[in-house]
Parts: sequence; structure tokens; C-alpha cells
Amino acid sequence: MRVSALNCKCWFVLFGVNMLLGCISEKSTVYFNERSDSTRVVSKPPIPVILPGDILSLQIVAADQSSLSPFLTPPQSATGAKANQGPTSEYLVSEDSTILIPIIGRVKLGGYNTIEASILLENQLRKYVHFPKVMVRIINFKVSVLGEVKNPGIYSIPEGRVTILQLIAMAGDLTIYGKRVDITVVRTINGVKKYYEVNLTNDDFYDSDVYYLRQNDLVYVRPNKAQLSKASYTPLITVIVSLTTLVITLLNILIR
Repeated sequence: MRVSALNCKCWFVLFGVNMLLGCISEKSTVYFNERSDSTRVVSKPPIPVILPGDILSLQIVAADQSSLSPFLTPPQSATGAKANQGPTSEYLVSEDSTILIPIIGRVKLGGYNTIEASILLENQLRKYVHFPKVMVRIINFKVSVLGEVKNPGIYSIPEGRVTILQLIAMAGDLTIYGKRVDITVVRTINGVKKYYEVNLTNDDFYDSDVYYLRQNDLVYVRPNKAQLSKASYTPLITVIVSLTTLVITLLNILIR
């Protein structure tokens, strides 16, 4: 009976230690805890800016669709395009921020947003075809998320537009150990990395420059204190549990 009581006490203590280490407050885990108002006006999504390494999809229409064939890479027939929907062609933006278009040559698009690039290309095409219209899309738009989310990784965004909340949702939400009050967004601007901090428990993050993510942004979710404590003490607790189990087993053998 004494050994059994000792056994229960030991496990009760160890269970209490684990509960203490794993204690997480509701305030630190619930989104939008500190709302400034019941309504919030959110800024318009930014238009994606073209960068070296981007792959652009150009959809072109003109009064005479057949006149577009020489400008497509690789060359393809424009006669099979649907009404009001021209053929598409893909171009890689080189390190000097240009794309190479047959006949026209190199056109610098890096640094322009997709709407500005469309207008620029339309002006170039007017020299050769009548009434051209161009739609530019970045088809390799990607952002990354690491840390305390259920599915970390690199995510492709076909629309070229995503908020930090949408990315977190795509990654399966933060784990219970994710630090909501101190999320880091790493953004590269003109070759220089810039770091932003976001607090998801306060709706002020809607006004942040990183509420809408940009091409190649990295979101990092730090572990909270409970997770750090768990990581630090788990090996020690494992040793204590193993030794306690061994002692109890030996005592049971000796008493018998």
C-alpha cells in the first residue's frame, strides 16, 4: 500500500509539472482580443510589383489576332484564341529586370507593377499591331511561412494577392504554441532585408505594410514561452519519470 501511495504521489507531481509548463493564457492565443472598433476600413490591395526572377504571363488581344503570332514566346498561333481572350505566353524576368520579346527586343519591366507593365507593353506593340491590349500576371508569386503553424512551407498564390491572415489559414492556422503577439515578416526591398513585427491579438495590424504580403515574403511564427519551456524541460522530465519508474519497480520487487 505504501508503494502504491508513493507511486500515485510521484505521478501526481510529474503531472502537475507538465500542466504548469503547458499553461497558456486565453489572451495570448485568441485573435483580435484588442479591437479598437467594431468596424475597420482596410486599405486596397497593392498591385504586385515585378522583380527579377518572376515569370510573367502575357495575355494579348488585338484587332487582328493573327498579327500577334510573331510576338509570342514560344511562337504559337493566335487564331485559336477565344473571343475577347488572346493567347498567352510566358517570359522570365532576367537579372537586369528585362524580358525578351521577339521583334520588339528587350523591355525593362522590373520595378513596375503589373498594370504599369501592361500599359508599357501596349505602347510597344502599337508600333506593329492595331489596338493591342495586354494583361500581365506574375505566375510564380510565392510566399513562405515557418515556425509554429500546422503546415509550414512555400505557398504559390496564383492571384498574386494574399493577406497574412489568408496565408496563416492556408498553413492550417497557428498551433496552440504559436506566439500571436510577435509574428515576424521578412521582406526584401532592393536587395535589403527588412523585418516587420505583427500582433494578431490587436487589429492595428490591418494598417501594417505587411497585412498584404508581397512576392517572396517570409512569415515566421515564434514559439511562445510554454513551448520553449516544454522544449527545455522535456528531456529532464523524461529522465525523472524514468528514474521514478525504476525506483518504484525496484521497491515493488523488494517488498514482494
